[in-house]
Formats: sequence, structure tokens, C-alpha cells
Amino acid sequence: MAELLNVLYIGSETGGRGFKAIAKTQGWETYLPESINEALGMYIFYAPHLIVFEGDTSLAQNTFEHLSEVAYASPRYVEAMLVLSDDVAWDVPEGAVLSQISCCAEPPEIFMTVRQLLRAREDAVYERQYVPIEAL
Repeated sequence: MAELLNVLYIGSETGGRGFKAIAKTQGWETYLPESINEALGMYIFYAPHLIVFEGDTSLAQNTFEHLSEVAYASPRYVEAMLVLSDDVAWDVPEGAVLSQISCCAEPPEIFMTVRQLLRAREDAVYERQYVPIEAL
């Protein structure tokens, strides 16, 4: 069964079109910014359920730095981030859950990883919202 997800894909045009094609089979809406300003604007206006970074592009790396700061600033919301890269592992920003898989991953692996990532985000949101009284 397809579920409606808003996905912000930050990377190359070719990679974005490829991701959008496979995401469409799942009923996901994918936004493809061409610049960092457009990516940040889409992040604000579309409030994506998932942010995908094509790891070896400068657009993805620069946008990741900015969005990492935003993720940290939110006390109640947790960002779900997926990095497609075979390079060095990316650090998980505070206020986010992050998974990293190969940029050559097949669609079933991508879908499984996205679902696991979204479940992890739900768990993290729950933990943030229901902090034990002793911790306050």
C-alpha cells in the first residue's frame, strides 16, 4: 500500500530524477531543489517527512550543514534524513535520525530503509514529548 510522503531530495539533477521515479511508485511526492536557497525554502514551506541527501554533491553537503542547525533548534520535532553515499559516514545531527546507504542501493533497500527511518523518527519524537518528570 502506498503512503503519501513529502520528500526533499538534495543532490544532482540526474540522481533526483531517478529517485523521484522510484518514489512515485510508492505514492511519494519528491521535491528537487536546484540551489541551497531553494532547498531551504522547500524545507520550510513543504515540511518534508524525509530529507534525502545525495552525499557526494556540494549542494547536499552545504544544505546538510544548514539543516543540521535547524534540526537541533526544534525541541519537539525530529528530522528524518537519508544519506545516499559510499563515502565517509555522515554525523547524525542532534534533533535528527539519520540512515546512510549506498548511492547504488536498489529500490527495495531504499524503501525498507525509509520505513525504518520514519519509525525511528516516531520513536524519537515520542521520547522528546514524554520526558520523565525527574529530567525536568
